[in-house]
Amino acid sequence: MALGTHYRGEFELLVQDVPCRVGLCYRHASGASATYPSSDLASGLFTTVWSKMKALLATPTWLMRILVHPLDATGGNPYEANYDTTNVGTHAGTEQLPPHIAALFKLKCASPMSRNNGHLYLPGCASSAWNDNQWIFGGGSALADFITAISGTVVGGGGAANYKPVVVSRFVGGAERPSPVAFDVTSASLVNRSSQQRRRQSGKQGIAV
Repeated sequence: MALGTHYRGEFELLVQDVPCRVGLCYRHASGASATYPSSDLASGLFTTVWSKMKALLATPTWLMRILVHPLDATGGNPYEANYDTTNVGTHAGTEQLPPHIAALFKLKCASPMSRNNGHLYLPGCASSAWNDNQWIFGGGSALADFITAISGTVVGGGGAANYKPVVVSRFVGGAERPSPVAFDVTSASLVNRSSQQRRRQSGKQGIAV
């Protein structure tokens, strides 16, 4: 599917005084778009995704802002929502893993080629969540709820527009595509190992390359 009205949403977290971004891409799937669609999506991301993400993050991890960038000319203007220091992780544990260590989630797409799948890197997890070479986020449904949130539709803050998660593929066989292609995310899963994302502050994570 060629790019239409697509957006990139980024959660900027503060991890050990280092700003780290967690990125997901979306397409406007249905419903009347708000006057300011980037703002509409940012509000939906806070309600739908951040509300589940924070349960996996150490208590000192602070959500500083959500940024939404249109990926095409029809998407309007970018938007930035800033948050105070009360918006922090709620996972038991006050000691954060280093900012370059992240939980890795695989984003499976509606494409027959696995190279079009994407990844999401989540820094700011508690050191207590990494035990015996595996992630242990505790009991309850926190992990399953977050996976549902990043693979499901986000309803905009206005309550009318629906945004579907996608992976934007800009390269094929090492060469840049003439036009980027977006594939709908069909499911997500935790890769049970720690990972390093060297380009975390570049705004590129979550995009298949």
